[in-house]
Amino acid sequence: MEPTKDILTATLPVIQNHKTGLKANWKAEGHTLTDQQKTELKAQAAQTRLEREKAIKEQYTNAAALSKEKWDGIIKSANKQHPYLSKKGVLGYGLKEDKFGNLVIPGKDTEGNIRTLQTISPSGKFFEKNAQKAGTFHIIDPENKLKNGSPILIAEGYATAASVHMATGYPVASAFDASNLEPVAKALHEKYPQSKIMLMADNDYHLMENVGVKKAEAAAKGVDGIVLIPKFSEQERSQKLTDFNDLHKSRGLDAVKEQLSGILKTTKKNIQNKSLASAMAM
Repeated sequence: MEPTKDILTATLPVIQNHKTGLKANWKAEGHTLTDQQKTELKAQAAQTRLEREKAIKEQYTNAAALSKEKWDGIIKSANKQHPYLSKKGVLGYGLKEDKFGNLVIPGKDTEGNIRTLQTISPSGKFFEKNAQKAGTFHIIDPENKLKNGSPILIAEGYATAASVHMATGYPVASAFDASNLEPVAKALHEKYPQSKIMLMADNDYHLMENVGVKKAEAAAKGVDGIVLIPKFSEQERSQKLTDFNDLHKSRGLDAVKEQLSGILKTTKKNIQNKSLASAMAM
């Protein structure tokens, strides 16, 4: 059929000389690179990658300096009367309130250096421009219990982390969001290799893919950690409650304690047994 031939021809790539108007079908010819050319291309790619990494590192360093300067310039500490904290029913552990009334949370690395800031305003949450977020966190540990060998709990948002800390008394790191759970877990595991890492997952059952649980499981897998998922009643699910702060607000801290008590008791017992075994080995 002629139409079929026309359609087939039309789908072929075409090159055109716009000066003469001449058109022709284009056909790629095979071309094999020499070993020297391959080596040169690899070297160029490696150099480009190094330059890009250097630029990003400089960008992060500059943003970190600006973040620290901004943090140091904020005088007012946030208290539980702050609208966001009051709404969530949690305390402000190591937070500040800027001149606009926004909540400001420092994002630090495992050495305690401020790398970014998370600002929570009535219009949403945002981080400092060009700053490093991956692997940074805010640790809630007012009694300085964090040490190598002690359990470390990691949650997504600050309010969830605060609720879990209020219920357990353990150090809890806020990783800010689900995508940062794995980088934070790996960073803390590297810093505290003998500590058991426990991920406080958001239970996003209302989504087609339970992102909170999936990300928490991926983070736990990389550090031989444990995932803890909040459980809700049908009525609570109809309200789309998803995290341990939601559970806290819905049923109180005792409900959070109850859901976490079993695994925390087991972990505490294992730590005590390890400590005893180490003492006996001396």
